[in-house]
Amino acid sequence: MKMNKIKSVTLIIVLSTISLFAQEKAITESGKTVLLKEDGSWEYVIDSNENKTKEFDFRKTKWGDSVEKVKSSETATIVPEINDPNILGFTGSVAGLEGLIGYYFVNGKLWKGAYIFSETHSNRNMFITDYSSIKNILIEKYGEPIEDNVNWLNDLYADDTSQYGFAVSLGHLNFYCSWEIGDTKIQMVLSGENYDISHRLEYHNESLKKLAIEEQKKASKSDF
Repeated sequence: MKMNKIKSVTLIIVLSTISLFAQEKAITESGKTVLLKEDGSWEYVIDSNENKTKEFDFRKTKWGDSVEKVKSSETATIVPEINDPNILGFTGSVAGLEGLIGYYFVNGKLWKGAYIFSETHSNRNMFITDYSSIKNILIEKYGEPIEDNVNWLNDLYADDTSQYGFAVSLGHLNFYCSWEIGDTKIQMVLSGENYDISHRLEYHNESLKKLAIEEQKKASKSDF
């Protein structure tokens, strides 16, 4: 029961963390999307996958699916003790990595899916290997990412590749990449703090995300 509670908390926390690593984008008057970088420069975003057709948006589901429809589509083991009607959680294996599979709903409609990987490694560099492995799979499926960042917040171990995993666990280093496929944003991040490492992969619908944010604001106001 304690493990299920930990899984529940993990699924809830992932709601708000991954977007911290994204860069800002803007739309020009001509309707083109540009990526605004931290150094003040920018570049056009070319979506080579825009016209690709998709049968599903996340696993065997589509954005807007109901809770019951998602439940019927999933073959992984459900996490029973999640005290949030807007979240469904499952445990399973994805590309050989164990983890949690989260489905997030707004007004009964699916708007986000996430993988929260739970692999453990004595050699922390193996977390970077896992990240690279998943990234390569995504590149094969969706093409090159529109963002592919290696961020050093503290360069103490920047010259020692054998300590990169340790640097991630300290919060000195993080990895982030993202794709945009039609109305779906895909984001993956490897980050850490206090010697713990977190590896997460998220898919969400941009339009329904705005609705989810508005509903969260309403819920926060109702607390007062």
